[in-house]
Amino acid sequence: TFADDKETRLARLIARGCHGSNGYCAARLPGLPAPQIAGGVEGGALIITWSPVVLATGYSVELRPAGVQAQWCCMDASEGRLLNCGEEGLRFGKDCSSCKVSGLPSNVVFE
Repeated sequence: TFADDKETRLARLIARGCHGSNGYCAARLPGLPAPQIAGGVEGGALIITWSPVVLATGYSVELRPAGVQAQWCCMDASEGRLLNCGEEGLRFGKDCSSCKVSGLPSNVVFE
């Protein structure tokens, strides 16, 4: 149920098919576009943009070296840097849809 000051809308999700090897059927919401990652002006920096979600209360940004099954590491919103994996930083606010992360090694490609 989605309500605003003008009207209330109801949505019903219907399973379109079974997913997975266990035959479990589940309704799915449409996916969001993948976040965009671009190189920053200076070396060792990335600009990340994403599609905001109306119901979001905040965003966590995680990065890892591309093409490797490495652990995802959080970014700290207050400092604009990547934390050590396993550490949790401050989240970005609900109205945020982009960030800059700096201090990255310039010879590593991230996802």
